[in-house]
Amino acid sequence: MGPPSTRRGSIRDCGRIDEKKLREISGCAASRLVADVLWVHNDGDAECVYAIRPDGDTLARLVLPVQPDDVEDIATVGQRGSRPPMLYLADIGDNDCERDCVTLLRTPEPSLSQDDPDDEPKTILADYLECISVVYPDRAHDAETLLVDPVDGGIYIVTKADEGALVYQVPLNESDIPTGDPMRWVTSLSVSPISAGDISADGTHILLRSEDCGWLWRRRRGSTLAATLAEPPRCVAVRGKKQARNGEAIGFTADGKGYWTISEGKRERLCLFPLDPPISP
Repeated sequence: MGPPSTRRGSIRDCGRIDEKKLREISGCAASRLVADVLWVHNDGDAECVYAIRPDGDTLARLVLPVQPDDVEDIATVGQRGSRPPMLYLADIGDNDCERDCVTLLRTPEPSLSQDDPDDEPKTILADYLECISVVYPDRAHDAETLLVDPVDGGIYIVTKADEGALVYQVPLNESDIPTGDPMRWVTSLSVSPISAGDISADGTHILLRSEDCGWLWRRRRGSTLAATLAEPPRCVAVRGKKQARNGEAIGFTADGKGYWTISEGKRERLCLFPLDPPISP
């Protein structure tokens, strides 16, 4: 693995989370509809997804019509064909490795405006939510990472273990609808334990993290996600245990020129790490 591809002096503390309920942020993903907006959620039984600004202010709360068991990650994907930009939530946590199946939640990303003169966060009800039950092909696994490929719509879960990680793909039909078949193993990773990840909006880069480390893969044109992850990654910096409590959330900026990290805790910082050099196809 190469040296970290960020300059530590370039890390920006953009703001602090103002939402009192956001004390265990486990996932973050850039909006595909509104510039400079992040979608975040709490670890565990997250009934709400929050849209926040880089300064930490809450723009909106998206209320889900279900009670998840253990939501661990979030992903956003831009419009694909007739399907609008979507939010994906991964209800995949399983510390005791005993769940018969895990659940992915998929809902259209709501339109938001940052120009509303009302400073109070908006509350939005998710009027359409797709619950996708998926099973592993071998046994139950603990997992905290969801990857949704903007190139081909593929959905992947990365397991969490002390040594190594497994990557599974959800079988989809030509309309990006899950077939109901068991997930299939596509590759194994030597890095661990994986607590979050993201794919850049153009699909050219993949990012995974643990509490103290981050790893970046550059995807060759025409390469699959599985083939890319099978190659050695490049180390990148994160805000780890020495700087904050449990760090789980990570997500690319909308333009792919950097990535956000957020740790658990009251009024935690949003940290922006610009990539050096910036991402280019």
